[in-house]
Amino acid sequence: MIETDWYRFSVLAIELGDYRLKLLADRANLVQLVRTALKEPRQREVAFELIYHMQAEEVQELLPLLLDLACFANRYINLAQLAIRALPRRWLMEHIGEPANKILAKLTGEEFGPLLRLLMEVHPEFGVEVARARLSDPDESIREIARAFLE
Repeated sequence: MIETDWYRFSVLAIELGDYRLKLLADRANLVQLVRTALKEPRQREVAFELIYHMQAEEVQELLPLLLDLACFANRYINLAQLAIRALPRRWLMEHIGEPANKILAKLTGEEFGPLLRLLMEVHPEFGVEVARARLSDPDESIREIARAFLE
């Protein structure tokens, strides 16, 4: 039984690799395909599998979605944060502000912490700016998190 399962698993792994190469070869549709998959919880895992094989310029187009996944408690939070950290630092510092601000406007304290931690890591100046702005947030948990990051 184990040998049969192992054989099936190895065959499927080879097929997966073949399909990955096929999808990665279709550069014209790759970003849209991954963008759509990231929006579907059951497809996210394979979307992240492709992201790690994509060119940085392609992943850059996914930054707003990745930021969204990087702050909400879900099983993909670490994968989204890793994908963001892998982007070219200078580009990330120049482009993270606008999509981050859109997401920040709708966050609760539980979601604010992971995003602020990520911002402090990839763009410390912007992270401090965000934390300072949130010191007067109506949500007490957000104020507490902002204060903790600034101490």
